[in-house]
Amino acid sequence: IYGPGRLRLVRKVWSGEARATEGWTNRIHVEDCGGVLHHLMGVSEPAPLYLGSDDEPATTADVLTWMASELGKPTPDAGETTRLNKRCRNARLRQSGYSFTYPTFREGYLDIVRAFATEQRADS
Repeated sequence: IYGPGRLRLVRKVWSGEARATEGWTNRIHVEDCGGVLHHLMGVSEPAPLYLGSDDEPATTADVLTWMASELGKPTPDAGETTRLNKRCRNARLRQSGYSFTYPTFREGYLDIVRAFATEQRADS
């Protein structure tokens, strides 16, 4: 779960500490996380399980490379993938009628990354 104020990855990319791996990540913006829960409380016959993940599972490398580009920083060096790799599909959630405010990490992180970069450059 990511969103405003959750800047760990952004800080790591900015400082050059981030390591890009090919491990899959399944992300959801905090607003969509709450939106999913609210939506599911209104589903009349809910399925036994829904996966709360956005529309685009992505590798850590995908996310960090995009973030570095937005920040004007070098692409992070490759790191070792040490955890399980699983891509989650939100098809059942989508079929229930939920519509994401932030369908991928790009839309979700964009304002966060830009605000962070502006703040860092102002502090320099």
